[in-house]
Amino acid sequence: PSTTQAELQRLREENEMLKSLVRNAPAAFVSLDLNRDVQIWNHAAERIFGWREDEVLGRPLPHIPVHSQEQTRELHKQVVSGKSLRDIELNRMTKAGNAVRVSLSTSPLRDFNNNVIGLVGVYDDFGERSALEDAVPQIPFRGLVEQSLVGLYIIQDDLFQYVNPRFAEMFGYTQSEIANEQIGRAHV
Repeated sequence: PSTTQAELQRLREENEMLKSLVRNAPAAFVSLDLNRDVQIWNHAAERIFGWREDEVLGRPLPHIPVHSQEQTRELHKQVVSGKSLRDIELNRMTKAGNAVRVSLSTSPLRDFNNNVIGLVGVYDDFGERSALEDAVPQIPFRGLVEQSLVGLYIIQDDLFQYVNPRFAEMFGYTQSEIANEQIGRAHV
């Protein structure tokens, strides 16, 4: 059957909407092919890990620490064999070389004939969240501190135990990049 112009236009619009949904999702979406090369790297992945999309597309994942390479190969093998994995806690690295704790849920990526052609993974950066949850509940008026237009911080034993989002933003870092940094070593 022939496809009408209206059907083609509707398919184009749906395709663009899906691309926008993945690109702008609040969680990091990453897709790999069977060779473990990156096919999709959305804005949240850029924000969490620091690499731009053009730096990673067509290349192996850049955020895998050396000591996690074998574990990552095993996870890839399980997923491309058809298994979905949920909420796996992993340590990854940012472009700046900082550790980041993430939760990964991943599933096989299939073509129209149901053949596995790669995998898709969704990362949630709970490392930053859990560090903040550890420090922030002790702060009275938490909501005010988190939303303050003034940079605020807590130092204990010469370490930044907590910085609010504004403080981190003022110096071009994330909260987790500054947390637990020694005062003299911090880049602020």
